[in-house]
Amino acid sequence: MGQRRKHMLQTAITQDIQPPADNQQIVRALGARGGNIVEVEYPNGATTLCMMPAKFNRKLWVRRGGYLIIEPSPEAEQDAGSRVTATIAAVLYEEHVKQLKKMQGVW
Repeated sequence: MGQRRKHMLQTAITQDIQPPADNQQIVRALGARGGNIVEVEYPNGATTLCMMPAKFNRKLWVRRGGYLIIEPSPEAEQDAGSRVTATIAAVLYEEHVKQLKKMQGVW
């Protein structure tokens, strides 16, 4: 495994996660749609497609039922016909979910 790949994986797992910013949301992954597209479900039950950035490709995996932090894509706002409406900002692992649940008003 290359140095960059090891570094990305180590950072993603061991870093303390920050609460989502104002424009970010926590969503649940429903499954991969192929390539770098993931179907997600908002807390209100609505579903949409999100794009995984190239820096995460083949380095971090999203499990069905796992949690993600996403942010709206500026390209999706311009192109109203696009089904991909957000970009994945962070993949939340079990430790991250526990940290966020302990914070007041985040989860």
